[in-house]
Amino acid sequence: MKQNKQTDNLFCQAVAFALRELKVKDPIAFMELISPPENITFNKIKWIKEEKSLLLFFNLLRKHRLISSEYDCFKVHFIGTSSVVNKITWKSNINELVYLFNCLAMEKITEKVRNPHSQICEHFIDQYGQPLKSETLRTLLNKGINDAERESIIENIIKELVKG
Repeated sequence: MKQNKQTDNLFCQAVAFALRELKVKDPIAFMELISPPENITFNKIKWIKEEKSLLLFFNLLRKHRLISSEYDCFKVHFIGTSSVVNKITWKSNINELVYLFNCLAMEKITEKVRNPHSQICEHFIDQYGQPLKSETLRTLLNKGINDAERESIIENIIKELVKG
């Protein structure tokens, strides 16, 4: 059966229009529609060090109020076997998260991956519960961190992990 390109195009336009309308009228329903299912299995962030260092990492992030998560959920993202994954809420500036994971990979605490921005998007949401965008994350590392105190906190976390 031959497909009509004009009909396909009209269908795509109708779907796009309906999604825009839903986003305006009911943003929560829109986010539920485009969010991945809760039981999806994510690619884990390969933690190279032992679990004790992962617990130290978790505690340092909590101490500095950078994340909102329980350890069991946090652990699933790095070494867990559960397929039910709630994303970790990053409570600070997103460029700090990108910088942190770049430092972790440089220090060989996590495995270097081909596309770290996509991996961060799979495991973290912003402080407002919104998903992160890979395209945005890619540009943030080049911007760096404007606040020397915040940069120092991240670097101290890395030093503790290397030492511990």
